[in-house]
Amino acid sequence: MRKLNKLIVVLWPGHFREFEFYKYELNFLNKFYKIEVHNLYMINKKNYSRLFSEKFKKKNFNILSFNNFTDWKTKMKNHTKDKRVFVISFLSFNYLSAFKYFNYLINENIKVLEFLNFGFPEYSLSKYERNIFFYTDKIKSIVLRPIWSLQTLKKILSLYIFKLILFYKIKKNNFFILCTNKNNLTKTFKKSFSVINGNSWDYSSTLIKDSNKKKTPSIKYAVFLANPGPAEISDSLIMKQKYFTNQENYFNSLHFFLQQVERKYNIPIYIALHPKVKNKNQRKFYKRKTFYGLTKDLVKNSEFVISTTSTGISYPLIYNKTLVVIYSDDYNNDPRLKKMTFFICNMLGIKKFNIDNFDLPHKRMFLQKINQNIIYKFKKNYLSSERKKIPNFEIIKNII
Repeated sequence: MRKLNKLIVVLWPGHFREFEFYKYELNFLNKFYKIEVHNLYMINKKNYSRLFSEKFKKKNFNILSFNNFTDWKTKMKNHTKDKRVFVISFLSFNYLSAFKYFNYLINENIKVLEFLNFGFPEYSLSKYERNIFFYTDKIKSIVLRPIWSLQTLKKILSLYIFKLILFYKIKKNNFFILCTNKNNLTKTFKKSFSVINGNSWDYSSTLIKDSNKKKTPSIKYAVFLANPGPAEISDSLIMKQKYFTNQENYFNSLHFFLQQVERKYNIPIYIALHPKVKNKNQRKFYKRKTFYGLTKDLVKNSEFVISTTSTGISYPLIYNKTLVVIYSDDYNNDPRLKKMTFFICNMLGIKKFNIDNFDLPHKRMFLQKINQNIIYKFKKNYLSSERKKIPNFEIIKNII
């Protein structure tokens, strides 16, 4: 039964798309509350409007786009006059442009929920590991990926300003942070916010009973978890940063690698498309069958999983599948991503293959499972430390 006189306002930094309605479990919250999404276009509004034109409709669900803060504030004032409003924010503290929105919400004593549940470790080095190669790679990253480097600097500055000016104004009973493990948060966050243990979004999706059984291949198969780029819209494209891989070279090398795996281990490989893609059939790029919206189910029923460095690797960990990570020579154009790839492989104790230069091992070596202790630690730190196994939308309902 729908709860009356309750409105959830979702603050979105870019252009909200239909797959996000399901990924962030708004389809379940929408059964109980009216939901209104506010597109705020924190970065590159022109790019968002050019790249994303899709519109979708749901009952008791609406999407509004705002050109400026003043228009948004007027709308919020109208809402708070006669309705009990709860704000779910995806703005994060990484954008300085979000400061005025958070400041308004805090001053008006509006209840807000933010998320720190990315579901993936951050690459880090101790000060003892920072040698000359570390700094040369830093310089190389700045030269090769200047826009991303500038964005990283902005995030650091933004968080510093939030902590310095805004955090002390927060009333803990009005501002919630949902994270995967509160023990991993800094004292500043624990002191300023009501911190709640929840799940990464991928892990949360596995806790929801799906009444609609989705069809996956009935034969034995492996699955490759695809990125949106280089053929589709990626974060780099939105940021106007040239994608680090050459599209033709990447797909040729990827096809050859997957083909060799199929032949050596006698198993077909299907493609799980990234939820961000617009084209739902990409056989012409991958030269094999592709599936959209079935990643979780494909992984669950697969023999093993091949992936790039992506949050999607949580699925093979959850379902205890062999995981193999790939990269290419083009990763030299993005030292940060290459280091992250090697870092995550070392953390999980899994194999990595350069699709431009590889030698496949014996099947038993290739299919070696991840150590259970490693999986347990990864789940606890990055996917969920909540023993009750409650999906995020249920946790959010309890907060509202």
